[in-house]
Amino acid sequence: MIKYFILLLLCLCCIFISCTKDTSSIKQQNVTPPLVGKNYSANEITAFKQMTINATNGIIIKWSKNVSIYLVDTVYPTLTTELDSIISELNTLADTNLIITRTTNNTAADIKVYLTDRNTYLFAEPQVVPQTSNYIGLAYLYWNRDNGIINKGSAFVDMIGTDINNQRRIIRHELMHTLGFYGHVSLPEFYSVLFAISGFPFPTMYTSFDKRMIKLLYNPAIKSGMNETALNAVLVNL
Repeated sequence: MIKYFILLLLCLCCIFISCTKDTSSIKQQNVTPPLVGKNYSANEITAFKQMTINATNGIIIKWSKNVSIYLVDTVYPTLTTELDSIISELNTLADTNLIITRTTNNTAADIKVYLTDRNTYLFAEPQVVPQTSNYIGLAYLYWNRDNGIINKGSAFVDMIGTDINNQRRIIRHELMHTLGFYGHVSLPEFYSVLFAISGFPFPTMYTSFDKRMIKLLYNPAIKSGMNETALNAVLVNL
């Protein structure tokens, strides 16, 4: 009797182990592999989504026309020169899909850049509601919720309590936001003006990663209004 009981226990153990292995196998089969493009790594694509669709109600937002920038405060010659340099660099990165110019026409501008203090900026742009009270830079955009086309926006650099290197970093950071990069990157391997973590000596120039992301967003194959499914279908071929 004891012999039969031991055999029964062994059979039950074998069945249990077999079921456990099968369940584990099924779970492994259901794991979606990370998306990889022809020229973009899985982590680059993850970071791109963090900066775009993950921050904008699940769609790509971008400009569909040429963009004019109006510099509200022109009393800072170093940053005025910096802004012109940034515009030139962005035009090179975005190729002919996006042409950015600086205008002296305040009312006709697509983006207004403020180099001032917070109160002055919020008075000029009362529709802006900051999510924090300790910000030193901000970008605000209007876009069509259906087709993802950006209509206008503003960027702010707090000139109170920031040095020139911080100001150079912030203006690049906020202008990259106004292109449609509304989110931030959490992956630590990307040393970027968009990657905000204390203790890093933030660069005052666009990094190679930033440049690749700008080129990717303004690739003609990526359309405003794309959801993640449509975006994935395009990204695998880029």
